Amino acid sequence: MKLVDFATRSGYATRIVTSGYFARDIEVARLRLLPLVEAGLKEIAVSWDDYHEEFVRFEDVKNLIYVAYTETALKICVNIVRGGNSRWTKARLARLLPNSQNIDIFESPLNMTGRASDRLKSTSVRKSCELGPCPYVIKSPTLSADGHLLACCGVIPNTERLRIVSDFRGESVQEQIGFAKKNLLFKWLSVQGPYSIIRWIGERYGLHVPDRSEIGGNCEACKRLFEGEDFQKFLDSALEEMSLPIQSELLQLESLVNAGLVKQMAEPETSVNA
Repeated sequence: MKLVDFATRSGYATRIVTSGYFARDIEVARLRLLPLVEAGLKEIAVSWDDYHEEFVRFEDVKNLIYVAYTETALKICVNIVRGGNSRWTKARLARLLPNSQNIDIFESPLNMTGRASDRLKSTSVRKSCELGPCPYVIKSPTLSADGHLLACCGVIPNTERLRIVSDFRGESVQEQIGFAKKNLLFKWLSVQGPYSIIRWIGERYGLHVPDRSEIGGNCEACKRLFEGEDFQKFLDSALEEMSLPIQSELLQLESLVNAGLVKQMAEPETSVNA
């Protein structure tokens, strides 16, 4: 609560991501949530899917969302990760959640990153695969528990290449983002995405390129790009060779935006994931 209050007084928007495990009944949900709202909380994001069901009751999620919707003005969203045989889907959640028409429900394919890469190796093939330009790099920076200011959502937080600042000590976030906008790697991730970089390096230097169907999404592609020694070895050379094409593509996008032919790419919000 103190952190929410501090962030609010500092001019930041605040969002809490939770499984809702604490909302064992309506009263407990109220006691835990309302003080945060009074401190300035603006958004609540609830994680729910097959992988959370082992640890949290769906009734807890419903309790939390009920209080958030009926007693606050919070923006509410539910994030669901879907594997090949997942029973919980966006459509099912929409049917079962209270006031679901006023809740943003986001469904993402399973990415083999973090604990999932160890615990879910036997999971069946994902039903969908979303690979392309990264919508989060620079636009959704993250401050990790280790003090790293990361350029994106931080799913693979120990990746040195994705750090804006390795040891954040309270520097101006906006100033650091301004520096990061000049980073060629971040630009390439933003306009084409990590899988395109993998494919380019693979084709240029004769490396094996995994099929798109083998990768669950951009975060998993980033993990393969930055944790695979073969691709890392050629990344700097690739950036040097692709510098002008990337800058040219960005200028073309800017021209299309100015002409009103495509939407303006979102600027970074004042909030930082933590």
